[in-house]
Amino acid sequence: MALFREYDIRGIVGQELTEDTAERIGRAFATVASDKGTKTVTVGRDGRESSPVLRDRLIRGLTAGGLNVIDIGIVPTPVLYFSLFHLKADGGVMITGSHNAAEYNGFKLCMGKEALHGEEIQHLKKVMDSGKFSTGSGTVTERPLLGEYLTYLKQSFASVKGQSLHVVIDCGNGAAGLVAQQAMEQLGCRVTGLFCEVDGRFPNHHPDPTVMENLEDLIRTVKETGADVIGLDWRIPLDEGWSRLDHATAVQGNLDPVLLFAEWNELKSRAQNILENAAARPGHIFNLGHGILPETPVENVKALAHFVQEYSAGSGSRSIPSASRKPKNGSRTS
Repeated sequence: MALFREYDIRGIVGQELTEDTAERIGRAFATVASDKGTKTVTVGRDGRESSPVLRDRLIRGLTAGGLNVIDIGIVPTPVLYFSLFHLKADGGVMITGSHNAAEYNGFKLCMGKEALHGEEIQHLKKVMDSGKFSTGSGTVTERPLLGEYLTYLKQSFASVKGQSLHVVIDCGNGAAGLVAQQAMEQLGCRVTGLFCEVDGRFPNHHPDPTVMENLEDLIRTVKETGADVIGLDWRIPLDEGWSRLDHATAVQGNLDPVLLFAEWNELKSRAQNILENAAARPGHIFNLGHGILPETPVENVKALAHFVQEYSAGSGSRSIPSASRKPKNGSRTS
């Protein structure tokens, strides 16, 4: 696997991704950032056992390059994106292996309010390989942000009444467990949480929700409790959702599941159409996660909140427009 990928930097820790590499990535990021006038960046991390040392070495590189760092601690990726707006940071880095196995880790990088991808990530690699870095003496401050994130969600969706919904959330021992259940409870939902304790060893099942055996506990709990909504995982890259119709069928157990896609372009251009035509019946799956644009997680939660509101109001059974096609560029695999 290439370490510098299309949308992020990711590899096996100690092999493809070493501590020294993490520090050099920090130096390269600071060098590129200095050319854009960047002063302050936020840094978040997931719950993997390798994340603390990668954070330390990354921050060492960032500060040696002159950047001031706000360490927001262990957070799900959407909270890192939230920090860019809420703390008015000039950029950010999320240390996460996403849905890969425990031995993986990596970085998602943002300049301004946008995530680096494609040629921007390859340019970062060239700067790192050149060894020509900016120099400085940045500072480090710690700023817990989970409470403010939950308050933001509560205030933003105060009109949503989800008291009639029973939701099952499988956090898979990921960082989403720090906020996911409480976020849904704030909508009024009754929530059954599975594996919400953060454990970077992923002792209950691997974090990849595209593998059906990793959904067995979720499927069983939904069936046993008669829950209304299946909540998967807020870490799933959104544009992979197009390949999940078979998984939706397997979870629902019949041919009537609805997979509400929240891929950025579709949500942006067809949000109202999706919300107006979403079928209000049990067994819905929401693939929520982090896409290329930092604004995506907020929009996803907003879409879910509106759907919960319609469902709770008893909007009746309706059909959703066909989502069986793939986006123009195809699904991205990670």
